[in-house]
Amino acid sequence: MILISPHVQADRAGMAAEMGQGLRDDGLSLSLVSNLEPEGGDILAGTYRGVLAGREIKARGFGILSPHGGGIYVLALALVDEFSSELEQAGRAVARSIQFSRPRAAQDNPLIGTWKDIRGSGHTLITLYPDGTFTWYRDYAASGQGWGFSNRDESTGRWQSRGTHRAGTIFYQTSEGEQGSMDYRVLVEKGEAYWNEYYFDGTLFVRQ
Repeated sequence: MILISPHVQADRAGMAAEMGQGLRDDGLSLSLVSNLEPEGGDILAGTYRGVLAGREIKARGFGILSPHGGGIYVLALALVDEFSSELEQAGRAVARSIQFSRPRAAQDNPLIGTWKDIRGSGHTLITLYPDGTFTWYRDYAASGQGWGFSNRDESTGRWQSRGTHRAGTIFYQTSEGEQGSMDYRVLVEKGEAYWNEYYFDGTLFVRQ
């Protein structure tokens, strides 16, 4: 099995640090059991051991750094007694075949800017900067007879998008190391796209 996933690390040191943390996701747990080794260009590779659905597995992981920031992880994995040099070679071939295109210029990327979700009980502000960083702010308030409640969350980090002007996915990593993704699509009504209004994970935001 070969798994491919994006990352938002800005440099080799950040990518190496993240690869060293292993992987914990949906029944899959992997720990790095070797040194990370350069595989030519901007590729690092390491060997992992762990469990998947309660069964012991072995994997060879490859981190590829894009010259434009971010990149791709390739993971070739199998049960310990089924892992082979052929599978490792297949993973290496996938890693070496990946090519990156230059991101759209900031002025051509409609996602750049500050976006606001207006709700009666609070609001969310997302600012996507052209240098690949972001800020995120959310507050919430509620009250009733004799009581009141308010809360505020803030975060910063790095982001990159994959898709078209109309729709795609934003991948992000916070400054605390949390990673995630968010789908986006422009508001379209009667065939007309409203470029100052986007849905982020199904919630409508308006450009400020």
